[in-house]
Amino acid sequence: MERFHDNPWYDFVFVYVGTKPIPSTRTPWKKLIWRLRLQSRESMGIMSFRNSVQEGLRGYPQLKVPLKGRVLVSLAIKLTPIEYEKRDIDNMVKSLLDALVGIAYENDKQVAVLHVVKLKSDDNRWHIGLKALAENESAWYFPPLYEESPTG
Repeated sequence: MERFHDNPWYDFVFVYVGTKPIPSTRTPWKKLIWRLRLQSRESMGIMSFRNSVQEGLRGYPQLKVPLKGRVLVSLAIKLTPIEYEKRDIDNMVKSLLDALVGIAYENDKQVAVLHVVKLKSDDNRWHIGLKALAENESAWYFPPLYEESPTG
């Protein structure tokens, strides 16, 4: 994980570069337990992804305590052309938001504003910006991450 903070509007901006894209949270199967109780099993890929994200972010002093209250999350997900065609943006977003629970924020229910862009790239990487929002802050406008700019 590499940390960047070239956009001072955000409380925290970072990028992850890897060989694999963000895994999908789509559960391949579900098992019925105790009549009406449904339990999902996460794939090893999802658990491994979550653990690597959380371990990579634990060292940053800005994330020693998860953000409280409302949170804005801005994502730029870059994928190779082959992965770009195969991957659903919503499934990747869910995996990433779940991985940030307990590190960036206490619960993903705190995410009040979500901005996501899926882009083609030479490699697989994702950029994320986090900002704590005041209770009455609407955040209708917020600056894009550097990766989303026309010159980025």
